[in-house]
Amino acid sequence: MTYLMVLGGLVLLFIGGEGLVRGSVSVARKLNISELVIGLTLVGFGTSVPELVTSLRAINEGAVGIAVGNVVGSNIANILLVLGVAALIHPIITNPRALMRDTSIMVIVTALLCVLIWFDLFSRLAGFVLVACLLGYIAFSVFADQAAGDEVAEMHAGEGETVEANYGVVKGVFIALAGLVGVVFGAKLLVDGGVVIAREFGISETVIGLSIVAVGTSLPELATSAIAAFRGKADVALGNIIGSNIFNILGILGLTALVHPFS
Repeated sequence: MTYLMVLGGLVLLFIGGEGLVRGSVSVARKLNISELVIGLTLVGFGTSVPELVTSLRAINEGAVGIAVGNVVGSNIANILLVLGVAALIHPIITNPRALMRDTSIMVIVTALLCVLIWFDLFSRLAGFVLVACLLGYIAFSVFADQAAGDEVAEMHAGEGETVEANYGVVKGVFIALAGLVGVVFGAKLLVDGGVVIAREFGISETVIGLSIVAVGTSLPELATSAIAAFRGKADVALGNIIGSNIFNILGILGLTALVHPFS
């Protein structure tokens, strides 16, 4: 029964995450929002919603190891699993200048995460700072890319274009809401099942967070990056992974600490 809970949670997270992204992107297109903004905001945040809901659920259940392990493990899965699959589908050939800014930011926020973990600083203030940094990063990227219109802007626009969704506004909203409901219930099943498995086998909840939960919440990124690679846009898949890792650290752990500070 426990394994069925975990499996069901993984399926709901994947389907729900896909529905949330496609529905919200479709509505954004009907509102004439540019692919650049869609790629920088909706795709990046949408594919990270499973991580967010799962971490919030884990913190609410007192499973801190799953909450933090989920983010750390998801970033590892993004680089080794998602990027690996994308590279297997299509060789990744890109302009280094298109990735320099976002890669530098990813390295910086990863170092910041190490500091927060080492000194156990996941207070509400730290959560506020992380979320503020994420909003600042998004705002700066949107304005800088719109002004420059260079390789970076093309890559971020390509992230939006990988999502095929052209529903009406009402249908798009319905799909997005249904996807959100699926993510919420999927996160509940995954966290509850993960906690039971950890206790049954006498292993750390962090191990469950780093493995089963992390891979499960990375499925939306895997789907998006695989589609981009199949279309011969593996560089867009790489950009999507970098953006997702930034969102995971600043957005997921930031909002989690802001809502429920933890140690």
